[in-house]
This record gives sequence, C-alpha cells and structure tokens, in this order.
Amino acid sequence: MLIAGLVLAILFGWARGGSLVKLTDLPVRQVYLLAFPLLMEVAQSQLLLRVEWMSPLISFGITIFQYLIVFVFVLLNSHMWQVLVYGAGSALNFLVITANAGAMPITETVLELGGSSAKFTALAEGRYFTYEIINESTRLPFLGDVILIPGILPQCVSIGDILLMIGVFCLVVKGMGKREETEDEE
Repeated sequence: MLIAGLVLAILFGWARGGSLVKLTDLPVRQVYLLAFPLLMEVAQSQLLLRVEWMSPLISFGITIFQYLIVFVFVLLNSHMWQVLVYGAGSALNFLVITANAGAMPITETVLELGGSSAKFTALAEGRYFTYEIINESTRLPFLGDVILIPGILPQCVSIGDILLMIGVFCLVVKGMGKREETEDEE
C-alpha cells in the first residue's frame, strides 16, 4: 500500500505542476532511517517463510525494533505536521500489534484475496507470526487490517495504514510544490 500511495502522491504532485527535484528541499531529517524498518520488514517476511528458528518472540522483537526506528524518525521530524500524521498512523499500528503480542489482526477476507501464495499459506497455517486472523481473543480488532480497499489488487488495511499514507501523501505533494513560472511560459 505504501508504494501505491507514493505513486499516487507523485502523480498528484505532477498534476499540480510540481517536481520530484523539489522533494530534496523538504526539511526532513535523517530520512534514511525509514529505509531500515522497510528492509527489516522484507527480511523478517522472508525469514518467516524460510527458516524454522523464527519464533513469535523473535518476530515480535524485530517488529518492536522497526517501530522504535520509525518513532525516532518521527521525533526528529516533528516540526512537520505531515510526519506527525504518519507517526500517528504508525502509533495506532504499533498499539494494536503490541496488544496482540506482535501480530496485526486481519480479517479472514485477506486469505480470500491472497490466493495460494507462500505468505498466505503460512498465515492460514499460523506460521506467519506478524499477522493473525481476528478471533474472540483479539484485542482492539477495529484497529487491525479490516478495511477492504477494492480494485485491481484488493487489500485490507488498518486505520493506522490510512493515516500514515495520508501523512506520506501530503508530505510528497507539499514537497513537490508547484513549478515556478519561467519567462518562457509567460
């Protein structure tokens, strides 16, 4: 969903006459910090599918570390309201994940959307520890991935996902700005 949101933000920014080059002018500090949680998430996903030694506790520890890095980034950039919105979405996701011992609650609809991929097979078998199907013991299920986004690639997202995407969208659009008129355009 993050990639789709970034693409939409860039397209919207271009439609407003903005430029990707202007993104470098944003006063964002330590932007590289966001790369680590993303890389960790990809690595964690692969480990969950490929190694036997991954346990719910190890997976939870990796998830906590990812969010700590995100929160450091948000703290360093709290001067920008868009980053605070991103941080609020991340905080909601962190809240529901920690309340459920490291697993994001998801609706069973996700299994229907996912088909027979290795990730969804592992999820259905209870071996993909970063997600769990909502059941009677799920805490804060309304904060889980329960909102269906229809389309070509339908998916379920959380309130937190929507907030963090709004923050990213607004930050990119603001950063792209509007192209300044040149003398040739007048």
